[in-house]
Amino acid sequence: MRKRKWERRVEMLFDGEGAGHDSLEDLSARDPEASAYIGELESLREAARQAVASQEITDAQFPAFYEGVRAGIGARHGGRRGLWAVASLTAAALIAAGSTFLVLSGETPDATATTVEEATTDIEGATVDLDYSEDGDATIYLEVPDGDLW
Repeated sequence: MRKRKWERRVEMLFDGEGAGHDSLEDLSARDPEASAYIGELESLREAARQAVASQEITDAQFPAFYEGVRAGIGARHGGRRGLWAVASLTAAALIAAGSTFLVLSGETPDATATTVEEATTDIEGATVDLDYSEDGDATIYLEVPDGDLW
């Protein structure tokens, strides 16, 4: 998007489309901004000239091209496969050793239960009963009608 109104006129003069009494040289001599813009356009045009055209592979060239593809597929790539295998094996061994150490060392705290406040079921016709023993442990019983599969 153009920021200044005169850029379109400079572009037309640069492309040889401008019909009028101004020339690029006159405009460049009068206005330093226009001169800088003309320099940018010239560098863009030069870069476009130097751009390489894409090449196509003809039928006669295809066998040589395909042979190069096959050679590239069959070639061994890098010697780092062994490095990654050793690194992953080392990481797995460290994880296993750390896990074993954490499990086997130290004391584990006793499991404590919380108070059961409510027990329900979504099974049709089934009922849930809750019973506490003398030492405070809760037992939940699920009673299902006879012959019902669940």
